Amino acid sequence: MAMERRDMLEILDCLDSFADVTQDIAELADQRQMFLPAPLTEPIRALATRVVAACEQGKKVIDELDELVETGFGEREIARVEEMISKLGDIESDTDDLLDRAARTLFSMEAELGVATVFWHQLILWIADLADYSERVGNRLRLLIAS
Repeated sequence: MAMERRDMLEILDCLDSFADVTQDIAELADQRQMFLPAPLTEPIRALATRVVAACEQGKKVIDELDELVETGFGEREIARVEEMISKLGDIESDTDDLLDRAARTLFSMEAELGVATVFWHQLILWIADLADYSERVGNRLRLLIAS
């Protein structure tokens, strides 16, 4: 089964977004010389840990792409990948909840942090975006399988 060039380019675009957003996170933290306030440590660590799990699951899904092609998109392999994509969706949903918790903790500190709140909020959003990109890769692959 041949894959549409557009489908592969969209998957590659999502993968490229990982590097772009990670670079944005590092640059902002470095340029502003940001240090994580103690009350944010646990919520951001929990979010980052779950985001890493989403990225790892997304990698597993991508790693199965060659297996899909080799099996001619066989039913068993499709079912396996579909299950992996569903798990990825569950992990990404967890990150949404953790994003909310981190943001609420951040906003409870707004008076103390002042304008830095805006920058911390952007970093938290970018961290969560990485899980969204992983889910997009999975969803794009799901569409590819359904074609």
